[in-house]
Amino acid sequence: MLEQIRILQQRINDLQNPSTPRQPQQRMPSSSSAAPSQMPLGPLLSYFHSQQTSGTNVSASSAMAAEVPPIVLQALAHNFLHNASSFGFFLDTQAFHEAIQNQTLQSNLPSVLLNVMHLWGIHLSTDARIARYEPALLARALDSTASSLTSTHPRTLLHGAQAEVLLATYFLRNGRMVEGRYHISAAVGIVLSGRWNQIQPASNLDELRERREQVAAFWNVLTIDGVWAGIHDWAPNVIVGPGGLDIQTSLPADDSNLRAQASVFPVGSDGGTLARFMADLPDHPDSPAALHAKAGILLATAAMGRPGSPVDAALDRRVAGFVAGLPAIQSKTTLITHLLARLATIRLHLSVGAPDSRAKVLAAAREVVGILMDPAVAEEVKGGIVDPIIAPILARTARVFITELAAVRASGSNGGGQGLLEQLKFLVQVMQIMAPRFTLMASQLETIRQACGSARIPLA
Repeated sequence: MLEQIRILQQRINDLQNPSTPRQPQQRMPSSSSAAPSQMPLGPLLSYFHSQQTSGTNVSASSAMAAEVPPIVLQALAHNFLHNASSFGFFLDTQAFHEAIQNQTLQSNLPSVLLNVMHLWGIHLSTDARIARYEPALLARALDSTASSLTSTHPRTLLHGAQAEVLLATYFLRNGRMVEGRYHISAAVGIVLSGRWNQIQPASNLDELRERREQVAAFWNVLTIDGVWAGIHDWAPNVIVGPGGLDIQTSLPADDSNLRAQASVFPVGSDGGTLARFMADLPDHPDSPAALHAKAGILLATAAMGRPGSPVDAALDRRVAGFVAGLPAIQSKTTLITHLLARLATIRLHLSVGAPDSRAKVLAAAREVVGILMDPAVAEEVKGGIVDPIIAPILARTARVFITELAAVRASGSNGGGQGLLEQLKFLVQVMQIMAPRFTLMASQLETIRQACGSARIPLA
């Protein structure tokens, strides 16, 4: 479908410049993994921009969204879908690619999801000529989301939960934390209203295929609620662990491992899914989505500890074992999983103050730096097209180095101080690279700079 969009762009360019020799088309890779992080809209937007600026100016923001041509909206949706997994999209991206490209199929897509995808597409676009339409698309997305649950579509709850997650990550990425938290709460309400924490094990593969999106939705929402609350010390909407939400829904499995998910343990066995995971009992799925959810559980659980209380030794061992068993980083999802797991260690030990805990906090922070120093990882994150949770993760990690540098200075010892400073500077540089396209990262970076200034730590 990307090839067809490129052909459309070329045709528009031919109409604008009939004397320009047509260049031969180069075939783009069909794999979505090979697609660029931001799809340039090129001549398509040039044509649209010229039409909008050649006549009367657009006067009302509420009318602007309706003026964006369908072909531009289509390109925006494709642009978003290439990066959708980084922002909480748990539905089938390939199915949406195909539906958006097919006019008949597109007519069956829920407007609430189309509107949110258009919003994300324009947000991720690097073309300044359409940036002014983002507020109008945001208004339309919010309006459609507000009434999404009144639909009679059989997948209304799924669509509503997906829209709320995407709006939550949109607001969080833009540093609008109150609105982000609101939409997280809305997503939690939807998945709990569907009782998706109690999804029964499927008896066959056909039944499983019908339920797997509900499973994905539940764990996606639970994770986003837990990790943002765990990092910012917010009160989570869902309490995990003893006395919290009873979760019998199995962890998400890859499509290639559907049989494993079809044979999950019976409801009520050994206290449920979380209890089995925390006890390190077999739970089958080790898909990227399952590992991401597990890292979120560990972080949320670690954040529940009271300041000054002894470290939960069993949780400490569970986090360490989980980190040791993580696969190599091969995707942005796996990258975030690695970072969340290290942050779980930091949160668990940060307020204890014992020498052993202090050493574990610093070791975890150094592991974060080591992960980001990998050239392949650096290339993935430099454009800022990554889960926005990375911003507070890096800020939390930077504060570990600031605290250690202050402690070294207070002790009158210079031993190790230079190494700590270099690691802090590296984190700041990573944040600087992402900040121009990532409002939350920019605000977190400014907070770290201020903390360094207060501690008289030179970053230059």
